[in-house]
Amino acid sequence: GIVVAPTVVLVPSESLFSGGSQVVRSAAEPTLDRPAQVIATSQGLGITLLRCDELVTEPMAIAASCSPVGNETIVVPPAGRGREAPSPGTVVALDVLPGVFVHTAAGPSTVVGAPLVDAGGRIVGLTAATPQFKQPAATRGFGTPIERIWPFLKDHLPDLEPAAAPNARKPWEKVASEASRRVVTVVARPAP
Repeated sequence: GIVVAPTVVLVPSESLFSGGSQVVRSAAEPTLDRPAQVIATSQGLGITLLRCDELVTEPMAIAASCSPVGNETIVVPPAGRGREAPSPGTVVALDVLPGVFVHTAAGPSTVVGAPLVDAGGRIVGLTAATPQFKQPAATRGFGTPIERIWPFLKDHLPDLEPAAAPNARKPWEKVASEASRRVVTVVARPAP
């Protein structure tokens, strides 16, 4: 999941455990279990907002819209996965299907809802629940552009605003490192 506001995490709905009781672990504190409650779910987008009052992780910046075609992005791996910086790719096409874009950023193909971030570290989309196509020298994946997610976020977090574009581009290693500290993992609550 992605920390999108203080104490609020955006997660793929499929990552939740039945029974309503959720626990998250931050990348910064991977051994601490923190209780979380569902705030809202979007069935159409397959995403859920969780509130975790004990979470002390800084939120990730969110862009107003997806990066233009040709701009570079990276897929931020889930908390605890991958130690090296992800390989950047580009946004290849927008609206290949309604609300879907194509990118070449390398990432785990089975991860749904991982953030795609631009060179400023802002979320520009989420990896979609579709397979990546591997072609010689290219991997093509699908994503949901952030502008499709904003209405859901604004309905439940009305004070949340898009982050301005940065004045300077950051090295990808720094973008990946900063972003990976702003993700959490939903884990099963251990039995008492």
